[in-house]
Amino acid sequence: MSQQAGRSDFELRLVWLPDDDLKADLTTLNRFFEIVSEYDLDLAQPALGAGSYVAHDITLRRPRMRLRFTTFVEIMAACFSRRALELCQPYLGATISSWGPNHFFLRLLGYPDRKIAIIDETSVIHTRPPHRGPNSALAVSQGASPQDELNQFLQMHGLEPRFETFGAIDRKGNFVRDLSEIDRHKAHWRSFNGDSSVRQMLNPRRLVRGLKRLFSLAQR
Repeated sequence: MSQQAGRSDFELRLVWLPDDDLKADLTTLNRFFEIVSEYDLDLAQPALGAGSYVAHDITLRRPRMRLRFTTFVEIMAACFSRRALELCQPYLGATISSWGPNHFFLRLLGYPDRKIAIIDETSVIHTRPPHRGPNSALAVSQGASPQDELNQFLQMHGLEPRFETFGAIDRKGNFVRDLSEIDRHKAHWRSFNGDSSVRQMLNPRRLVRGLKRLFSLAQR
């Protein structure tokens, strides 16, 4: 919020859309937004720290890195620049289960190599096992398997899931290209005993309604 000439103007610069099963403190989140702004990122997420339940290895914290430039950010913790949100928002509720849209973000943003990142310095804890959210139950109750939704979304848009790292910034601010060095140290994650149900996600309909309210505020 900025004040100028005696009136308040709402400036929407970054929007973080976390699931309700992520644990973090205010200091960590403030630093997260600082890093996202400092590196002028369009799309980012905090890495998942030690003790987290993890669905994708790429999201697991690399403790010796500040951030990693990647092709993937998980929808449950995605932070968007205003530009990225305008491009991605129409697809956030494309599937009942929320499976699929995060694989489209890379294309929507033009396949950048230093605009999408996972922030290792500011990790959060994913407190519930993957595959146990209400959206999967909602999808199943409507006769839609989350895996089928994912497959159909990928096929519809001609997508292949990509979990790639272009490089990283270490804790001293140096650029690191060597993937073996980047991945040498990882946080310890929690097993979820092979559970096969769907990861907890934000309700997509509620998410889209909230985004419309944010855009309404931004345009005032």
